[in-house]
Amino acid sequence: MTNHKEQMLKRGLWQSLHRLIKPDWMFGFMTLIGLGLTVASFVDPEQTKLASVGLWTRLGAMIPLLLILSYCATLLAGLDRRWTEEYHFQLMANGAVIGVITAVFANMIWLLFVDTLGTLTPNNLIGMIMIGWGLGYFFYRIRGLSK
Repeated sequence: MTNHKEQMLKRGLWQSLHRLIKPDWMFGFMTLIGLGLTVASFVDPEQTKLASVGLWTRLGAMIPLLLILSYCATLLAGLDRRWTEEYHFQLMANGAVIGVITAVFANMIWLLFVDTLGTLTPNNLIGMIMIGWGLGYFFYRIRGLSK
C-alpha cells in the first residue's frame, strides 16, 4: 500500500512541476531559441568545417552515438509518458514528429536552391527542428489533437 502512495506522491510532484513549467512557455521559448540559432548560423562566416578523420571513423563514431542516444531518449520518453498527463504528452510527441518532418522537407527544398542560398549548417538544421517542434506543438494546442 505504501508503494502505491509513494507512486501517487511522485506522480503528483511531477505533474505539479510540469504545470509549473507550463509547456506553452517552454515550447515558445524553445521556438525562439531555435530561431536565434538558425539566424546566428546564417551570419557565421565559417559555415563548414572539414573532417580530420576518414569516413569509416566518422561512421564508427556516429552509429554507436545514435544507438545510445536513441535508447536513452526512449527511456526518458517512457518516464515522461508515465508521469505527465496524456494530453500534454501527445502534444509534445506530435509536435516532435512535426518538427522532424518540417526539417526534412525544408532541407530537401533548400537543396533545390543550394547554389543561390548556400549550404545549411548543422545549427541551421537543429534550429529548424526546434522551430518545427515548437510550431507543431502550438498548432496541435490550438486546433486540438482529435481533428
